[in-house]
Amino acid sequence: MGLGSLLEVNSEEVRSALNQRLDDPEGDAAGEALVGLARRRDPEIVARVRALLNGDHVGNLTVEAAGVLADRTFVPSLERLKLAGWAEGDPRGRLLDKALTACRDGTPINE
Repeated sequence: MGLGSLLEVNSEEVRSALNQRLDDPEGDAAGEALVGLARRRDPEIVARVRALLNGDHVGNLTVEAAGVLADRTFVPSLERLKLAGWAEGDPRGRLLDKALTACRDGTPINE
């Protein structure tokens, strides 16, 4: 898990290792890989984050990745989560407001 968040190296080997963990059955490992790829601006991760934001079970690491990417196209999905009360049920719910602000402004968060 430290590979995605703690290591600042942006190499093909690191991105490959993170991509291999995106489907890890352990949700935290997959989420950390998602955030790690977002921080490294992996070009394919935007579509993955968008799909996860529109899924039934959105985790806080997906919301964090959206904020790190600061992509304006995420705003409707994040607003939908806010209206549904997502932040109220998640221990890191404050990330939703940060991600919304980041995506609206185009300025990435650094969680």
